[in-house]
Amino acid sequence: MRPLRQRAPRGCLLYDGSCGLCAALARTAARRWRLHALDQRQPLAQRWLGAPSESAVALRLPDGRLLRGCAVVRWAWRQRWWTWPLAALASAPLARHVFDAAYRWLARHRQALARVCNLRPATGAWRTRLDSNQ
Repeated sequence: MRPLRQRAPRGCLLYDGSCGLCAALARTAARRWRLHALDQRQPLAQRWLGAPSESAVALRLPDGRLLRGCAVVRWAWRQRWWTWPLAALASAPLARHVFDAAYRWLARHRQALARVCNLRPATGAWRTRLDSNQ
């Protein structure tokens, strides 16, 4: 039996580790889209992010580009054929402003939403399947 060839990660997802909602979504996204996940409070993440922003999530792609906020959501929607139409809609000029405003509202209220959903911040470092195979 041949060993499975491991595919390279598609980027590094930088999330707010103090937010239970962000941590839960980052765990799911890391598994689904083959991403490394890194808490924004870590020194490497802070170096990549530079100046702080209101964005709850950022994505560093293998080519070095850094996507923030709703751009990360649009990137994720482009990765599946059945959510690609949402990405196209969210990228249209007028709709882009609406989606960006909705993301900013969600980012500002993420701590309250996490409390309502009873999602606690991750304690300690959790590892993706990609990390555990190395």
